[in-house]
Amino acid sequence: MELVFAGTPSRAFYNPLHIVTAERIDDVVPALERVEQALDAGRYVAGFLSYELGTAFLPRLAELPRSELPLLMLGIYDHPVDPPTADGGPYRLTPLISGISRSRYDADIAALLAAIFEGELYQANYSVPFHFGFSGDPWALFQALRRGNTAPHAAYVRWGTRALLSCSPELFLTLEPLRITAKPMKGTAPLDAIEALDSAKNRAEHVMIVDLLRNDLHRICSSVRVERLFEIERYPTFATMTSMIVGDLHPGVDLRELLTATFPCGSITGAPKIAAMQHIARLERRARGPFTGSIGYLAPDRSGIWNVAIRTAHLDLARGRGLLEIGGGIVADSTSQGEWDEVLVKRRFFDQVTPRLDLIETLRREADGTYHALQAHLERMERSANVLAYPFDRELVERRLRAATPLPERCAVLTRLALDAQGGLTVTMRPLNTRPQPVAIALAPEVFASSDPLLIHKTSWRPRHDAASRWAAEGGLFDAILRNERGEIADGARTTFFAHIDGRLLTPPVESGALPGILRARLLADGKAEEHTLMPSDLAAADALYVGNSARGLLRAALQLGAADPRPRHRRQADLSPGK
Repeated sequence: MELVFAGTPSRAFYNPLHIVTAERIDDVVPALERVEQALDAGRYVAGFLSYELGTAFLPRLAELPRSELPLLMLGIYDHPVDPPTADGGPYRLTPLISGISRSRYDADIAALLAAIFEGELYQANYSVPFHFGFSGDPWALFQALRRGNTAPHAAYVRWGTRALLSCSPELFLTLEPLRITAKPMKGTAPLDAIEALDSAKNRAEHVMIVDLLRNDLHRICSSVRVERLFEIERYPTFATMTSMIVGDLHPGVDLRELLTATFPCGSITGAPKIAAMQHIARLERRARGPFTGSIGYLAPDRSGIWNVAIRTAHLDLARGRGLLEIGGGIVADSTSQGEWDEVLVKRRFFDQVTPRLDLIETLRREADGTYHALQAHLERMERSANVLAYPFDRELVERRLRAATPLPERCAVLTRLALDAQGGLTVTMRPLNTRPQPVAIALAPEVFASSDPLLIHKTSWRPRHDAASRWAAEGGLFDAILRNERGEIADGARTTFFAHIDGRLLTPPVESGALPGILRARLLADGKAEEHTLMPSDLAAADALYVGNSARGLLRAALQLGAADPRPRHRRQADLSPGK
């Protein structure tokens, strides 16, 4: 277990003498006693506390979901060392995918607002999970994140095949002998709208949490004072409001008493704390784990620094996937759109290192200015936008398409519509060139993982398809046919594949990795095509082969034998599935 704290002071911990963990609530008190004994023996302690650790101190929260990670994991060390300065090795990231749909997000925010209206809550912190694929060196990703962000409480934790990459700007607690400091952060705005932080909404949200933390500290302090209130802090991608609360600790306060009074931090729960955590569990329907818990260290004299583990990614290196969660405080005058906009602002620190992901539709615009199968294309984009939580305004999209300047030639053109994560639209056009039939196709040399959840959405992130399309173009082919990890025919790089066998027009199922194309959907709905798992060996028995899409229709195809090595080359591809 290795830990690096990149704040001030920066320090690192390697080669623990022991690792103390608590998997169950009953393990927590014995684990804390072992930590106290290590501190008494002159050792340092460093590690993380999961959000669900709060169930050990707040019995009414016993029903919280359980994480696959420990409630706490703390290493015992002889002493800290200087942090490494190397950038690390190569790594690969895939785009972020929202783990909940936009419609569910809107419904959950509405439920919290109803609870606030009924007087059950004053505020609740609701978070959104974003999944991504990862392979390579996690330290290199941490360094890349830090280069683009000023995170005074950044921390890196690595153990086994797991890693936590925290770019947290928020302090949970600074501990000194007989003194404790908290610095809650509430209210976030983009740099070009800093004045919004001084709104009545943000001040009310902020004061609630300051009062909550002040009351928490009073349980273990003889006196508590707010030394700074409503301070604006600027970071490279956002600005926020903070306050500083200082308390004089009672002599002899141990770790159990400290955590019972303060954990988890009220800024990431809401108020009242227990009621907020119960509503969070009911709506989020998942364990948070280290996210919104804390990462930190303690010295033998009980001094130390612990962050609030926000802006924190969890990497599962064995499965090639990662999880980033972004939260925000919901109060009486919150709106779903306003809170979602804040989620995107908070996510910018990670967006800077991930590939861009746009939703794409490619339509045929006729010479008279109409679009072929327009409503089917817009319905598909709207479905994907809801699943991936992208803003989608159908009327605006239709206006942009109507206003698009046609090419000088009065002919059918290919129109590419792109929707980005912020709701921005781009429309481009190019001539629709016809091809004599049969068009030439071949099996692409590489395969892809059919478990990738992005395959059912038409997006700008299709690296295997793009590589196959380039390979086909270099070979003078119209398209390349891709296979999945099981060797099944999946899809064309830019078209849907069909095989006419024994009087039936067959096309690969979505489970094989096929994109739910517009032409494909129409042929299936009309009973003119059927889904069927196809293997390369089936192609020799086919009476005819076809490829097609909505823009070009169904095209007769000829398979070029020998154009590709029949043995698939499978390069490791990160698994983006949320669970496996």
